[in-house]
Parts: sequence; C-alpha cells; structure tokens
Amino acid sequence: MDNNNIRRIYELCKPYNIGIKKLPELNEILEGNFAITKKLGEHLVQANLVTEEKIQEALALQKKEGGRLGSKLIKLGYISEERLVSFLNKQFGISHMKPISLEDLLQREPVQTNIQSVKKFIENKSVMVTGAGGSIGSELCRQIMKYYPSNLVLFERYENNLFKIDQELTAIRNNNGEVHIPITPVIGDITDIASLEHVFSKYRPQIIFHAAAHKHVPLMEYNPIEAVKNNIIGTKNVIDYASEYNADNFVMISTDKAVNPTSIMGATKRIAEFLATTRNISSDSKFTTVRFGNVLGSNGSVIPTFKQQIKNGGPVTVTHPDIKRFFMLIPEAVQLVLLAASSGNGGEIFVLDMGEQIKIGALAENLIRLSGFIPNKEIKIKYTGLRPGEKLYEELFDKSEKTTPTFHHKFKMAIPEIPSYDLLMKYISELENIVQNNELDKIIPTIKKIVPNFQHEEILQADYRMII
Repeated sequence: MDNNNIRRIYELCKPYNIGIKKLPELNEILEGNFAITKKLGEHLVQANLVTEEKIQEALALQKKEGGRLGSKLIKLGYISEERLVSFLNKQFGISHMKPISLEDLLQREPVQTNIQSVKKFIENKSVMVTGAGGSIGSELCRQIMKYYPSNLVLFERYENNLFKIDQELTAIRNNNGEVHIPITPVIGDITDIASLEHVFSKYRPQIIFHAAAHKHVPLMEYNPIEAVKNNIIGTKNVIDYASEYNADNFVMISTDKAVNPTSIMGATKRIAEFLATTRNISSDSKFTTVRFGNVLGSNGSVIPTFKQQIKNGGPVTVTHPDIKRFFMLIPEAVQLVLLAASSGNGGEIFVLDMGEQIKIGALAENLIRLSGFIPNKEIKIKYTGLRPGEKLYEELFDKSEKTTPTFHHKFKMAIPEIPSYDLLMKYISELENIVQNNELDKIIPTIKKIVPNFQHEEILQADYRMII
C-alpha cells in the first residue's frame, strides 16, 4: 500500500472510529483508484447485486462526472444506499462508522437550560402552534407535550407535514399512558381570516406560538407579494385574533435576517416584530418576540442540502468563501423560546446568544469529513456567488436598537425604535392593497416607509417584473 493510501486510511478512520477487520483485503482494494473501482465492481457482480452491464454504465458516468462508483450506482437507481453500505460492511469489514451528529458541526457545547418554569406556563393551558409542521413548529409541539397542555392545536397549511407531526405526537401521547393530552390537527392558513376565526372561536387558545413564516431568502426575492402576504399580513391576522379572543400570550419566532435587512424576507420579519411589539402596548394579551439565527438541520437548510450533494458525489456548493452564519440546534433553540415565553412580561424582543458565527465553507468541510471523505480531494467544494438578498454575515441587533441584559445569560433584550401603532397600521393597510392589486413596484418603497434602513438591491425589481 503506497503512502497516499495509508494517509487516506489514517484521515478517514482515526477521527470517526472506523474499525477494519480485514486489512489484507482492504489493502488489495486500495491499490489506487482504478483498482478500487474495478475490484468493487467485481465484488458487486459476484454477489449478484448488480449486472456487469450496469457496472459499465456506472463506470462511464463516473468517468464523466468524477466521484465514486458506489454513488453513481445509487444515482442511476441500480442499488440502494442501504444495500450498498450493508454489502461493504460485510465484505470489507468496516465495522462501525460514527453517525453524523449535528452537535459535531456546532463547534460549541449545546445549550442546556433548567426550564421548570415552563411547566407552570404550559400546564393545563390550551396551546396553539402555527406552522406546526415546520422544523421549529414541530419541535415546539414535541417539547410543549412534555408540560401537559390541556389541548395542543396544530395549525398548518401543508397536510403532509401536519399528518406527520400529528402521527408522531399521537404515538408519544399513547405511549405515555399517564395523561391524555388532546391533540387537534387543523389544516389552515394564517392569511385566511375564516380559518383563523374558526380555530380561535372553537379552541380558544391561551398561548399562541407563531412559527408560520416564509423563510427562504432567495425565493422571497422572487416572490415578494407572497412574502408580504404571509409574513406581514398573516402575522397581523394571528395577532388580531389573539388579542380579540383574550389570549394570555402570543410568542413570535423571528430571525436575525430581520436585523438591518437586505432581503424581502428579512424586512417582512422586521415588520412582523413591529406588529407584535406595538400591539403589546394596547392589548391585555402579552406579545413577546424571540429572535435567533439559523438552526442546524431544518427543512431546506444547508445541512440536508450538503448531505444530498455528498451522497451524489459532490460538488458541495457554498455561495462565498467568507459567508458565515449563527447556528443553533433546533431543540436548544426551542428550549430557549419556551423559557423566554414563560419569563417575559410582554413587549420584549428576546435575542438568543448564538455563540460565534460559523463559516459555511468550514461547515461543509466538517460534514464532508464526517461523511468519510476528504474535502476538495474526494468531494469538491464549489463557490457559486451570493444569491439575491444574501449577506456575507448576519447580525443579532439592529443599528438603531439598544440592548439590555435579562433574567438569563443566554438572552439579551433588544429595544427597537418602533413606529407608532397608527402609522404602522396605515402602512400595513397600504401593503394589503398592494397585495390585493398585485402592485409589485410599490412593495419595496412601502416597506422602506416602515423599515427605513432596508438596504435592498434596486436592480432586482426589474427581475421581479420579468418573473411574475
């Protein structure tokens, strides 16, 4: 075995606890890339897992695209990933490979909090979660279940997501055996007044966690009317009903992209923050906002995308070498949301301590290594350029905001400069008319009336007219 192969085995095996049972066999397999590919193909044919013709087709694809023979066979549909991994484990004695853990990618210890106060906040209360089928919404539901609400209303527009979380929570409840918690799945849309009227009048939620939102920055650049409709008007609708039906608490999930926004998505979430903060002044209900950055492993985020790209043999695409983001694990973010909700007095914008920002390129490299490959040798990283609305880095506090410590070291409180309620409602009414009449050119100027520091690339407006 040459030095390159020895180094490769060392790189791949040592960090991830790969035990090798048949080193002579592996030695034969690793006599260079051609020998590896040829030998693997021979073994698969001999095991009657793949025909010689299919091996040749996969080899041709490998020659054209690069990458590994196994990934090409999977891509062509000639063998499943599970069957190939099982075969390699048995044939070549790879006894164990450490599963990829999101904690390994976080580059810090996950936050652990003592949230006994949450039980008093949740227990015997009717709780509603909007966007209950999403990454944050579904985790909110899982954790809320631990504190015995009198009813848990799952409000979600996508039936498949709703079905999945409803089935999961029902199984958890049925296996508990101690307390029967009613779970109420409701297909509904926060932009549909009739849908909200029905759920509020029938179930009278005392606590509302508002997680429903459009979150994809580039998509919202090309769909600004939908961003305004869902993130602003939809949020206003839920706030209106929470106040009308005298809910105890409304808790809104916000994002660091609302800070000094450069994207449609970020600006709409900034306005949603204003809606919650201003309503708290005039309502008996408490309106609290919790702002945080990216969560690892959420639907449509970089981790699932990178995993699929690695599975396909690469390249892993990153927008810019210097782009970086704040990250939390979904469970730790939700723990802190619940703690903030149970401890707030209303009107706060709690900002979670996210630690240091992580470079996306470094995240990609770590994930490639954890997957058993060598970055930029076996799996390439390709830089594609920033997408519409994206920043190189995010911020947790707006330039105009003051900050103050809170009851917990993992929170700070942002004190924003907010428009008056009457002025805000005037501009929201303008946005509602713009959405109703599909007046695309008026969206950005109107948003800037509410968020003066919205730094949007005007050139993109021409793109909107071409697409919509």
